[in-house]
Amino acid sequence: MHTLAEPTCPLAERVSQLTERLRALWWDCPTDAFPDSIVPDPAACGLREAALERLVAQAISATTARVTNAEEQLALQQHSMAAFTAFAHEALGFEAQQLAMLERGFMPALAAFATAARRFDPTLSGADIFQAGRNVSILNSLQLMLGLPVALTPSVTAYSLLYPYTDNYLDDPGIPLASKAAFNSRLRRRLQGEAVQPTNAHEQTVWALVAMIEGQYPRDAYPAVYASLLAIQRAQERSVALLREPVSPYEVDVLGITLEKGGASVLADGYLVAGTLSPAQEELLFGWGAFLQLADDLQDVSSDAHAGLATVFAQTARRLPLDPLSVRSAHLNERVLAGAAGIVVSAALPLVEMMQRSGQLLLLDAVGRARALHSASFAREAERRFPFRYPAIARARRRIARQRVSFMRLIERFSAVDTVPA
Repeated sequence: MHTLAEPTCPLAERVSQLTERLRALWWDCPTDAFPDSIVPDPAACGLREAALERLVAQAISATTARVTNAEEQLALQQHSMAAFTAFAHEALGFEAQQLAMLERGFMPALAAFATAARRFDPTLSGADIFQAGRNVSILNSLQLMLGLPVALTPSVTAYSLLYPYTDNYLDDPGIPLASKAAFNSRLRRRLQGEAVQPTNAHEQTVWALVAMIEGQYPRDAYPAVYASLLAIQRAQERSVALLREPVSPYEVDVLGITLEKGGASVLADGYLVAGTLSPAQEELLFGWGAFLQLADDLQDVSSDAHAGLATVFAQTARRLPLDPLSVRSAHLNERVLAGAAGIVVSAALPLVEMMQRSGQLLLLDAVGRARALHSASFAREAERRFPFRYPAIARARRRIARQRVSFMRLIERFSAVDTVPA
């Protein structure tokens, strides 16, 4: 069968180099103890958990409140934002300067994205919009880090919406591998600029999102933007091998695929917000993306193991406790962001500190979700470093789930006035 040869691309070589650097850094990270970090005062645990309960109550109230006009909508938004800011300061330890950056830029961008997503495809689920919204926040973070205004650009919208149509499609074990391979081949050609006609409604949607990016970044002027999209597409194609079960780590490079997939994703984020990047910026963004992929895999380890996905954590969980891998991931987060001071704009340094702390919290929370896959002593140490006792955060999640509250549903309540019911 004839296959289209990929054009020689310096960025493809760069991705290989960055993957190998991250692999070396991963193996150099310790596995015996968490990195030094903030350890919350245990005497104030009850106060932090009370703040968590207040936030959950406010979220439920904001989701169910009837809003009939723009003034009520604005009041609801301000009250909810104030509740979140108080929680993040009192319970999570974030500083006022850091939270102000979120309030000024991130929340309006997320609200605009929720509206744009619903207009683009009214059938998108809340879970899909939430997943895409997480990438919007990453893109907004990169805008701040690179000294750009926080805005919902066409490329931010399009690339974030691609996740439900590409990443989730490729991760779906119910779709035959042959169908995924055919889709990948056609999408790769579309990203290379070929006039490939969509064969179904799914492809038509994906093609439309690529066209949104082309409208902002002409191919001739921004070749690296499309090279970065091809890089994440190539990583996605390789990640299909992780769906095979059983698979030996000596047969498939699980770690390399994981690092490449996560790193290439945020590298593409950077190119889509800036158009061009320096080598130092590439290295920082690639490393951060690799860490986020590892954290996501730890968070999903139970479901991935059940589904037969071959991730670093899922493969290990079948035989050994996850303690060393969780510790190594925490150190990777520290090391990746340690050099950011000389790369990002000075005004964004509080955001970098927030990202580092958020990465710690993300990992500690993931350990709590997978306590049974860690040793009891390790889980206790992770819980000591987490702002809440693990049963308390689990109760909060169950309460939110019963009320069908979601973060993106809240954001939708704060979006454009035309979403307010008559």
